[in-house]
Amino acid sequence: GIILAAGGALRFGRPKQLLEWEGESFLRRVTRVALEAGLSPVIVVTGACADEVAKVIRDLPIRIVNNLDWQTGQGSSVRTGVQALPEENGAVIFLLADQPMIASTLIHTLKAEHTQTLAPIIAPLVNGQRGNPVLFDKVTFPDLLKLTGDIGGKALFSRYPVTWLPWHDKSALVDVDTEEDYQKLVGE
Repeated sequence: GIILAAGGALRFGRPKQLLEWEGESFLRRVTRVALEAGLSPVIVVTGACADEVAKVIRDLPIRIVNNLDWQTGQGSSVRTGVQALPEENGAVIFLLADQPMIASTLIHTLKAEHTQTLAPIIAPLVNGQRGNPVLFDKVTFPDLLKLTGDIGGKALFSRYPVTWLPWHDKSALVDVDTEEDYQKLVGE
């Protein structure tokens, strides 16, 4: 598992990774869910506020890598995470630090689908919308390592067949981009 937690949240005004929900920071919750789902290794890519962000997860059995180029966009964080993977990893699931509602059942289901199909990309589909997290098979790694700018793995959807995993839990679509999103989340 690679957790993308490098963003500066410039529009939000403070590090979203450190926002609290149900008694823990977004990042700690996402990291804990990844570990509970059996992802190994779990790599957290930091960038903006790296020391402050790493502090909330440093006690967990994970690897923290700092993306010094985080300001160039998500592509550099994807590259940093993939470069940190052990050679023997056959796939990776990307998780986002601003999606604290992610469920371990979805991660388990992505892994099971990959075990059965070895599909290059497996993504949840909720009411016709692509959700997160997304699994990428090792065959995609060379292309993931070429990503630049503020473009993530979605750029590969046109190059590889995507296996869409029907999913009925709308939490796979919930991310926090604005203060209004955050207030709505904590109010639920």
